[in-house]
Amino acid sequence: MATTAVFAEILIVGLQVEAWIVLLLLSIFGTEWIHLSQVKDFATLLTVVVLALAYVLGIILDRLADTLLDSFEKTGPGKRVKARLSKNAELEKPAKVATMRMKVMLESDGATRFLDYQRSRWRIARATVVNLAIAGPAAALYLARTDVGWPWALVPPACALVLIPTTYFAGIRIQDAWIGRLADAYTIVTRSPRTKPHPEEQARIVAAVCHQRGQGGVEFLLVRTKRGKRWTFPKGHVEPGERSWEAAAREAREEAGAEGDVSSTPLTEYRYPDTRGGEGDSVVTAYLLAVSRLHEQARKERRRERRWVASDEAVRLLTGEDREPEYAEEHARVVREAVAVLSQPV
Repeated sequence: MATTAVFAEILIVGLQVEAWIVLLLLSIFGTEWIHLSQVKDFATLLTVVVLALAYVLGIILDRLADTLLDSFEKTGPGKRVKARLSKNAELEKPAKVATMRMKVMLESDGATRFLDYQRSRWRIARATVVNLAIAGPAAALYLARTDVGWPWALVPPACALVLIPTTYFAGIRIQDAWIGRLADAYTIVTRSPRTKPHPEEQARIVAAVCHQRGQGGVEFLLVRTKRGKRWTFPKGHVEPGERSWEAAAREAREEAGAEGDVSSTPLTEYRYPDTRGGEGDSVVTAYLLAVSRLHEQARKERRRERRWVASDEAVRLLTGEDREPEYAEEHARVVREAVAVLSQPV
């Protein structure tokens, strides 16, 4: 996020926190101890302290708001509320939000600055929801201790009950706009033609290690080879102008009908019998692909059987059916390395 945007976001949120903290302190200790004539002598110092404290409190509250609202939105009622309020509930994102954001940040500074401005507004709205939930009771407690009495003390909570859903609704719509524009930017930067592909990229072979989370742990999607003799990962050659991980995603889509979030970082490399009749082995670069949708395979690949299997079964299938021992071990190693990576905490 741009420095100005993130500073303004955190400062605004922190000042909100300071407002309800002051109300709570006044409710507990009263106002008799405050002497404004003495405060004037330290106005500059107090301003610096207030802003510095607001920055720290803003960071804490921003993270707290993310945790609380994310937890709420993962519950049954939270999912229903967000689906009802969001216009993008059915939006098909080309990749995970984190992946899209990192890609756009790497490729386009201008798009990043625009998107970060929208993201900052969304995060302010989320934090304001939490601040309102605390500020309403804090203001009620303060007014109840003053001469206005309890009837007026009910006004802040009533206002908070109106402002909280309104602010949450506004935050959801701002988030919708941000994700929509992020998806547009990601599509643009990933489809931009490269000026000149690297010569070595033309002969590179890539494989997609397609996976999902099953009830028993990680599952892998395997396909039969063209002649149906053995099980393998979806794989093929990188085409001119393609990045290697894009080619892996294409092979997964064509051979297995699988779409999802492909990692741009290679998982590993493994040896495979030369596919073009040359001497020696081919080297295949494997990329992890988290499958989110499964479609019909490409027309030329529809005779290939595909199957979801657990990691142990994947090793058994990949190492069986008369596959040469050295290549069988290479395939088994890919599965083991994939399980090790996918088992790490996110």
